[in-house]
Amino acid sequence: MLFCSPYGKWVNFAGFRRSEVAYSRDGRLAGGMNLKIAEMDAPTWAKQAHKPELVVGVHESPWGRVLLGFVGLDLAALYLVERGAPEAAAIKQFAAAWPGAAVRSDNKGTAAALKKAVAAWRGGQGAALRVLLKGTAFQCKVWRALLEIPRGATVTYGEIARRVHQPQAARAVGGAVGANPVAVLVPCHRVLAANHKLGGYAWGPERKRMLLKAEGVGV
Repeated sequence: MLFCSPYGKWVNFAGFRRSEVAYSRDGRLAGGMNLKIAEMDAPTWAKQAHKPELVVGVHESPWGRVLLGFVGLDLAALYLVERGAPEAAAIKQFAAAWPGAAVRSDNKGTAAALKKAVAAWRGGQGAALRVLLKGTAFQCKVWRALLEIPRGATVTYGEIARRVHQPQAARAVGGAVGANPVAVLVPCHRVLAANHKLGGYAWGPERKRMLLKAEGVGV
């Protein structure tokens, strides 16, 4: 599978796979966002002889300060960065998830992708944003289930476990939800505790509450 990086260099990814996530008739994800999802696991990445350059940008957004991380043309990370926190820590976290590749910071080059990400979250029109998820088979299965949760809706960890046909695996589901590398667009903030309380969130409870409130959900 060939990718063109934002800098024009073609990269060959062997073993890349399209996600099995459900799309509606208009080409959107079942959850309503205009995204195109692909998946890769860690062994597949490790086998790449020529790893593409990673491109990162840090921006202000409707969700607060964010880091966008790209592999080729695909968004592979959306981290919510705490205000005042050093950008270098978020960049290091992204680089660690894709070992062996060089990293380039380019806020100007990633600004257009942020606009597409915000539009996708709001359900807007336009070209679909490509997203590459790297994780285990189980993690990807959980992330696909998250992508089916529509804006304004919430589910519990137990409900996600049932949706992935492992009803006793709510704790493991929680681990996969917490490992989601693409915040907001893969909407792990829409998953609540069993008692429908806010529950945990990798980026902090206030960010989770803010995101849900912006989607019309009060918790």
